[in-house]
Amino acid sequence: MSGQPRPQGSSNRSTLRVEYFYDHPALASKHESAYTNSSKDKAKVWCKRCFENLVMGELVLDEQRLRAGEVAVVRTRMEIETDGFVLVWARPKETPSSQRWQAGHMPTMRTHLASCSLQPDEVRAAAAVQHDPSAVGTWLTSMSTSIPSTQFTLSAPYPTISVSSPQFGSNQAQQQCRGKEGTLETDSWSGVNQLHLVPFMVNVNRQLHTVKVYDTTSRVKNAENLLVMIREVINIVENEWGIIVVAITSDCGGDSRAAHKAIVQENTRLVGPDCYAHQINLIVGDYFKVSAWFFIYSEKADQRIWSRTLAVVRAVLTRWTSHFLAYRRLLEIKNPLEILASDPRIFESGDAKSHAKTREMLPILRDSMFWHYLARIKFHIQPFAIAANVTQSAHCRLDEVLLTFAFLLKQFLELADPDDQLIKEAVITSLETRWAKADQDVFVAAVVLNPFVKAGAFAQLHLFHNAGLMALLSRLWTRFYDTSPPEAFQSEVLEYLSGTGKYEDMESYADAIQAKARQNKTSPDPLEVWKGVSFSGAPPTPLGTLANRILSICANSASVERLFSAFGLILTKLRNRLGTQNLTNLAELKMYIQDEHRQKNSKTRLKRHFETTAARSSAAPTTLENTGSTISLNSPVPVVPSSSIHHAPSSISASVPPSSSDVEPVAESDETTASTSSHIPRTRLRAIVAELHDAIDRDDDVNTTQTFPSRIKEKLSNMFNFQQSYWIESHTRSAMRSLEDEMEVYELLDLDAAGEDNFEEDSGDAILGD
Repeated sequence: MSGQPRPQGSSNRSTLRVEYFYDHPALASKHESAYTNSSKDKAKVWCKRCFENLVMGELVLDEQRLRAGEVAVVRTRMEIETDGFVLVWARPKETPSSQRWQAGHMPTMRTHLASCSLQPDEVRAAAAVQHDPSAVGTWLTSMSTSIPSTQFTLSAPYPTISVSSPQFGSNQAQQQCRGKEGTLETDSWSGVNQLHLVPFMVNVNRQLHTVKVYDTTSRVKNAENLLVMIREVINIVENEWGIIVVAITSDCGGDSRAAHKAIVQENTRLVGPDCYAHQINLIVGDYFKVSAWFFIYSEKADQRIWSRTLAVVRAVLTRWTSHFLAYRRLLEIKNPLEILASDPRIFESGDAKSHAKTREMLPILRDSMFWHYLARIKFHIQPFAIAANVTQSAHCRLDEVLLTFAFLLKQFLELADPDDQLIKEAVITSLETRWAKADQDVFVAAVVLNPFVKAGAFAQLHLFHNAGLMALLSRLWTRFYDTSPPEAFQSEVLEYLSGTGKYEDMESYADAIQAKARQNKTSPDPLEVWKGVSFSGAPPTPLGTLANRILSICANSASVERLFSAFGLILTKLRNRLGTQNLTNLAELKMYIQDEHRQKNSKTRLKRHFETTAARSSAAPTTLENTGSTISLNSPVPVVPSSSIHHAPSSISASVPPSSSDVEPVAESDETTASTSSHIPRTRLRAIVAELHDAIDRDDDVNTTQTFPSRIKEKLSNMFNFQQSYWIESHTRSAMRSLEDEMEVYELLDLDAAGEDNFEEDSGDAILGD
């Protein structure tokens, strides 16, 4: 409540009354209107949840009146609350209990709480116990699985995690999110004890909150059951939390996609994007399928990386992006390694074992083809690594996804080497396949409503001139709000596209936001620009309303993966009997504490370094020397005779079960695959690739018939104007900063410091998952 200040009332107000009820605003002055009778022995109180429900109902009615043209503006929450305090206290006593005040009498308040459908089950049960003392034994027995308030218990115990964590998270989330738009995110996870969970989180204002975690261990895993869970969570979020659900995101597995199809068909106002972090991984998997020489030279690089060289960053074994970063670092120290290999004193120190290892490495370091193909690997994989960092962010917008697809398309369209044609065709086909499954109307609108890009990124097609974009945005307004756009909508769209009228100063304001973001080494937020062209305290314009809705949608379920990381660290082989509620509570509490530390800058480094490490280069090198020729990131790779290419085996040697992670595939630990001589896990990257191939096969098995109400069905290769480079350069610059940040994390995780010989595989996932 943000309206009139709440009176404190008398000093003997019960804890129950303070926590669950609002006092009459005139109680502090002891006005007669604040009491139920002339004797002034019982004050009027209002159930907090009932009052909030009343306010939310008024907000919804105002929105409906605005769309119908009955009112020009909607009331603010403060205005509604103020009117509510004045009007609702005068309602007669005969009004239904949920729609009027209550007497501030303990039995009356308990009776209301026991029957109030808006209260949590545990509160209703605890209130009912007060009327039936014989039920206390049953209530105390169930305390381990419920969350009673201390005033309901005969002897309040010391609050434990199961008591405090859900109450803290749920109450805080509901207060922050009420009346705002959010994206539901879901995925599935299996623990070491065969526990199978399906959590649902809501993303509101880039803040993540866990709504509900279902234990589906004993349930059939199919689209019908998932659809039931989705409907129930939407009901909870909209009716209890007061959030307007605008989208739902999950992976693209068969069950998830079928449930997506059904829920979007039921409610066309919802947007149902796939998790595009997972989609990028599928494109990477398509690349690995056709890169014949990738494993030969990448495994040679792995051997060199896993030798004891302080300047090399070891790959975190469960992430393919870490392999790319390790290869990039190896190329950066190519010249020092070649000098070392040619030094005659190289065998003057060390024992027989180190000499054997040196003799094994020297032919690799002196092999010019090794360096050439390692440069080609880096050249091919770098765009994917950039794309993965964009789409795996905690809040990846729809416009970022489409611009990332355009970035990848541009990179591989420019491959001119005949040996790269198979790779080029495979990646472009994969991009077109992923784009064909998308709700293209919403993605295009997201780019257009991004003030840093607008329509300049698109080619001169009839879809993208002013009339086409007007039709697109009008369609989306009708789809989302089930009414025709307001009369002023069309003129506002034209002013926005041309930068005139009320949007005349938007470009200069956007430039200022972008300059500030560049100074702070962050990505500029288009919603900040939209806030800058609106009036404080006033509702946004119709176009601003549509922009806020579309640009607030999160296009991945990466935050659910963060919850899975917490689950995996809590539920271990030695701690495998935690119930679902306690597991969720511990994970939520862990994430809340981490977020608090991050906001306060409490955690500024990942571990203490006792030795000086090599300084990291401020930016990735743009060229790589290779036996006299130059391999540029912006030019084709030199042609290599096909006869010199050794073809990789046609089958993948490692076979692993599908991972529950859709952000980065996780390879299972298999000590037998490591080389006994060098302790290098030579098949670990193959295992990751095998998981990607399995995910592609599962995706291809799903019916890909488009189900979204989208009229744009254009091929990706026809949509963009690559002659205008400002938009692609700006997007790439932000993405590269993210990649450099990940490189810094891997450097901190590198365990080559003195006294640290053992590499714990889960450390990278645990920290990066946070």
